[in-house]
Amino acid sequence: AADPDFRKRLSPTELVATGFFTSATGVTIYRGSAYPEEYQGNAFIGDVGGNLIHRKTMDENGATYVATRADEQTEFITSDDNWFRPVNFVNAPDGTLWVLDMYRETIEHPFSIPEDIKRHLDLESGHDRGRIYRLVHPEGTSFEVQKLGKMPVEQLVQQLESPNAWNRETAQRLIWERQDQTAVPYLEKLFETSKQPLARLHALWTLDGLNALNADLLLKALKDPKAGIREHAIRLAEKQAQESPELSKAVLSLTSDPEYRVQLQLAFSLGEFDNQAAITGLTKLVDSPHYDGDMQVAVLTSSAQIAGPLAVNFLRAAGGKLSGSKRSLVIELLRISGAKKDTSDALAVLEFVSDDSVSLGEKQLVLGALGEGLGRRGASLATLLKDANLDPAVKQRFDKTIADAVEMVTEEEKPVAERVAAIRLLGFFDFSVSGDVLAEVLNPRSSPKIQLAAVEALSRMDHPDVSGALLENWSAFSPAV
Repeated sequence: AADPDFRKRLSPTELVATGFFTSATGVTIYRGSAYPEEYQGNAFIGDVGGNLIHRKTMDENGATYVATRADEQTEFITSDDNWFRPVNFVNAPDGTLWVLDMYRETIEHPFSIPEDIKRHLDLESGHDRGRIYRLVHPEGTSFEVQKLGKMPVEQLVQQLESPNAWNRETAQRLIWERQDQTAVPYLEKLFETSKQPLARLHALWTLDGLNALNADLLLKALKDPKAGIREHAIRLAEKQAQESPELSKAVLSLTSDPEYRVQLQLAFSLGEFDNQAAITGLTKLVDSPHYDGDMQVAVLTSSAQIAGPLAVNFLRAAGGKLSGSKRSLVIELLRISGAKKDTSDALAVLEFVSDDSVSLGEKQLVLGALGEGLGRRGASLATLLKDANLDPAVKQRFDKTIADAVEMVTEEEKPVAERVAAIRLLGFFDFSVSGDVLAEVLNPRSSPKIQLAAVEALSRMDHPDVSGALLENWSAFSPAV
């Protein structure tokens, strides 16, 4: 009879159906020059447990890539030698892919092998047999290995146009290590004249590594016909845009760039610009048809110094009608504003939300998110309202807002939805300010929605009398409350 405990002794990976990786390793993108064009940019992955090498094509999908099996019903390389363990790959100097084969009898971690099997194995068998394979495609091209180490600078710059990534990257590294300023005019000429986008890209970054990348060249790069060059030019401009109004203007003009990844990089980079430029640029990007969840992350990373003003910008423009992705962005910006030790952003938000033109519902949204952020650093709206830098006029408007909310809560003829909004608003203030009125409406005679809103509001308050207010009518409350 079958052993009923057999499955219990197996590791989780041994219970997975076939067709999946169990030990993927060495993910490498092919960037050589010896294989046919269809292999460029492919991902190669070793599976040491399956004794195979898998190949995938890579297609851009917004900020990321989608990998798709390249070889249907087969693998790029398979072996019937169960000691074949491809653990890594190298884009080699000759343009081919080299495979690092660990070559072991047992590749599994000892913890994953059942004891009754482990005692029959030599877990170190093969430790002296590792090998390297050079993969040559039958339809590929031969590529002469260049000895770059002793090349003069001018020839190294020429290597930046090589179709083989190893040559380009090694040449760039050598130029940077030498810090030879005689390379600068050659690099500038390469950027101006090369028809190879990758060569122009290497020229830009090598000049940056030599501290010789000037604003004039960056202005040209920002207008390059290749989107990838424009994307990298934005990154490279971060260090210089503050000192060059012309460069800053050119970068901001890319808020209308037709390419998604250019706009995405701009969203990441604007955090390095002056505050007003960042607010202007990020506002335009959020209104772009390319705006998505990944770009929202980029916008938030660039908003640390401007979260409050940027949130107010969106709130004013929306006129109380925030929805969808913009609503979630504003909530995050408000949380960031509250969480900052510097209260200037949070005070700017308070000034906006204190205005009579802002509805109770919008006040509730704004103060709720701001309050969450304040809570992250142990503060509250109550402490913020006592901030020495708060405009007295704003404090007076808040006093009126609180009084209006208290009046709304106590007027039973008012619509329940409006009273609930007022209750939730009062929950963001001290118990000494609104605790009594919240405790008053927390009774069985009130609408269940009002009772629940009062419980939620009171639960936010840090005061010894909160527990008494919650328990006073405990026996009369419904199970939901």
